[in-house]
This record gives sequence, structure tokens and C-alpha cells, in this order.
Amino acid sequence: MKKTYLYLVIGLGIVLLAGVGYFLYNKSKGTLAPTSKDVVDFGKAKKGEVGYEEPNTKVTIGSKEVEKGTFDKVEAGKITFVNSGNTIELPLTIDEVIISCTDQELASATQLDYNQVVKVIPTTPDKIGDLIPPSEPIVVFSADVAGVLRAHTVAMASSACPN
Repeated sequence: MKKTYLYLVIGLGIVLLAGVGYFLYNKSKGTLAPTSKDVVDFGKAKKGEVGYEEPNTKVTIGSKEVEKGTFDKVEAGKITFVNSGNTIELPLTIDEVIISCTDQELASATQLDYNQVVKVIPTTPDKIGDLIPPSEPIVVFSADVAGVLRAHTVAMASSACPN
């Protein structure tokens, strides 16, 4: 009887120690150190993936897709601005137009630096005219949509941007 009791105590002790060891082993394996799939390598992300960093953050102003000027008006779905005495009128995209608020001085800019954009405001073509002050220096981005060059983004000084 004493021998059976002794074997039972020893067996329970071994099972208890094995359980504690197994618990501690799994706990340290799970949360203390991140695994390789938990770490995002920002240097190797491809375009469109989380962590991708655009190598070129500046765009040259002066093409038909990126023009600057002084804001005049928005009327009948078109934005009008003046560039070196020439009045330019571009249709706006139908659903949404973006205002990019930048800390960059735009009146004499030859490039727009995306790193200086501090705020992005989505709006509609019928409301954007009320958000841009008269004679405000702007940069207008446009793209070919079904054969028509349409303005989709207007960059302006952050000091003039609506709150």
C-alpha cells in the first residue's frame, strides 16, 4: 500500500512538472518575440502593398495634366483658372474632387512636393467652388477619362484650406 501510494505521488509530480513545463514553453514561444510574418519590411514592399514608399514625391508643374494658375470660378461642372494671362477651363470629374492642402508656396512653384501636403479634403464638383478663395494660387491635376481631360485634384495653400 505504501509502495502504491509512493508511485502515485511520484506519477502525479511528474505529470504536474510536465504540464508546467509545457505551459511555460508555449507561453514564451507565442508572445515574447515577434515572428517574421509579424514584422513588415518597409524597404521591400512593392507598389500597392502596405509599407510601400514612393521614391519620387515631386511632380513637375507645366504639363496639360498638371497646371497651375489663379483660381477664377467653378461653373457648370468646370473649373476655370488663369495661367500667365491664359484662361483655362477644365471639366471636373463627375463624382468626387479632392482638395490637397499644402504648405508649399504655389504661385512660383515649378514642382509640387507631395511630402508638403498636410491635409486632403474630398468634396463634390458642385461644392468645390465654394471652398477655394477667389484669386487663390492653385495647381490642378487632371486625367483623361473616356477621351476627356477632367480635373480630379486641386492643390492650394494650407492657410487657405477650409477646416
